[in-house]
Order: sequence, then C-alpha cells, then structure tokens
Amino acid sequence: MQSSLMTRSLFNVIYSCGQLQVLLETSFRPLRRPVLVLGVPSGTSRFSTQQNITRMSHELPRSGCIFCKICDDTSKEGLDKLLYSDDNIVVFRDIYPAAKHHFLVVPREHIPNPKCLTKDQKPFVEQMISIARQTMEKEGADMSDIRLGFHWPPFHSVKHLHLHAISPTNDMSFIKRIIFRENSWWFVSPDYVLQQLSSGL
Repeated sequence: MQSSLMTRSLFNVIYSCGQLQVLLETSFRPLRRPVLVLGVPSGTSRFSTQQNITRMSHELPRSGCIFCKICDDTSKEGLDKLLYSDDNIVVFRDIYPAAKHHFLVVPREHIPNPKCLTKDQKPFVEQMISIARQTMEKEGADMSDIRLGFHWPPFHSVKHLHLHAISPTNDMSFIKRIIFRENSWWFVSPDYVLQQLSSGL
C-alpha cells in the first residue's frame, strides 16, 4: 500500500513539473511493417514502423518547435544565447536549471527523441557527449560532479532531441533529483543510449 502511494506521488511530481507528455494516439495506433528501434530502460526491445517514425518526425513542424527556432535564430540576441554552435549542434542554458550549470546540447536537425536515433548516428551522439563535457569545462563546472542524460519518451516536455548537462549534482533540489534520476524509467544516461544503438535494440 505504502509503495503504491509512493509510486503514485512520484509520477504526480514528474507530471506537475511538465516532464510527462503521453501521446496516447501515437502509442496505441496500430503499427505496420515492424522495424526494431531503441528499447525501453528495462532492456526489453520495442517495435515501431518506419512510417510511424517518419510521421512523428514531422508531427511538429520546424516552425513550431521551440528548439528549432533557437537553432535557426541568426540574430545577435539569438547568437548571444548560445554557449556553443557549429553546423550540427548548439548548446544553450536550460531555462529551468536544476543546478548552477545546466546546459542543453541540441542537434540542429529535428530529431524527436532518443528512440528515433539509428545505429549510424552513434558517432553523432558521441559528439554530443564530447561537446557537453567541453562546454561544462569551459564554463567552470566541477567535472568530478556532472550528470549527463536524455529524458526517455514519453517523459519529455520538448519533442526535439536534447542532452542535459548538469553540475554540480549536489545543488539539485529533491524534485530535480527525481526528474533527473540517472537510469530511471524517465531519464537515461548517454552510455545507455550508446549501448542500445550498438546492440541495434
């Protein structure tokens, strides 16, 4: 009974913080032509279809995606917000920081979430991780106390792939520790994503 109440309270907290967006229509839509994609954190594989992935990729037009707008903003004000920028990736501060240093590493390409990544994109994810660490070091973060990770669908508030880089973790509040709990059902480490990509799950 107590465990059930704690579990319910936990998900109420995550939902109230805007991290839970369950796309029921997408989740329960009949699937065709199964194609193996990234699994869930329990290690079980999950199937989708190329048609469904393509539909999801264009479900939110680039003009309607807040992260795409940031990536495409070439004004001085927009560029000043970027901590890092190249042809493929930008880095900027999270507007709701969990700690003193909380950055988002975002691909310019509109990739909805980690489960839409393919095995061929493993080097790109590794590049995101490298840039996250470089930016943290440049900004004076404590490199011995950092947390990197992705929110795992459906526990993500922005449908555009982004890697969280947070330091120091000791600064995180109780609620933030829950939201960014490493290798939970809702927040996974970069190593987990790389492992899934390597295994083709």
